[in-house]
Amino acid sequence: MKIIIIMFLALNVISLSSPIRFKIGGIKFNEKIENNTNEDETLNKQHIVVNKVKKRKIIKETPSVNPNDGEDIIDKKIKLLQKAKKLLGKKYVYGARMGDKNNYDCSSFVASCYKDIGVNLPRVSRQQAAVGKPIGRENLQAGDLIFFNTLGNYISHVGMSIGGDKFVHASSKAGKIIVSDLKGYYLARASYYTRMK
Repeated sequence: MKIIIIMFLALNVISLSSPIRFKIGGIKFNEKIENNTNEDETLNKQHIVVNKVKKRKIIKETPSVNPNDGEDIIDKKIKLLQKAKKLLGKKYVYGARMGDKNNYDCSSFVASCYKDIGVNLPRVSRQQAAVGKPIGRENLQAGDLIFFNTLGNYISHVGMSIGGDKFVHASSKAGKIIVSDLKGYYLARASYYTRMK
């Protein structure tokens, strides 16, 4: 799916490069990508170069932001990605309390990212799913929330899209905040997608 990307900050390069380092919205993610088969995932090498002086449109298969979003919304999405990048590798602790800067569970991680842009989300993933506008998977953009049914017939996990069918989340299996592909195990259990207004 080809999506038009507009970047507003002084970003020079957006890239995806194999095997575990990539950059979205000028933000480098240097974390191993969790694969549902427990094998290392290698990304295809792609580069998108943005020479930013004025707004510039680029068509690529890496959804990041919507060209119809205003500058304020795009700035907020970039802040979300920056916060997520800052928290990569932080320890997963079930029921981690809000405000703990070293330990996170899936919902406290998402809530912490959104708090940085002035959005207060409920504490648990089931309640977070009730906030925001429901969207389809085909419309996922950076910053949108992905809710999963990992334990039964209810929402039990949440992650945040970073574009390109990837999401960042606090993983109990990995024991830390990581980037994963939205395919296989996770895609089969993704049950709901939302966008904060």
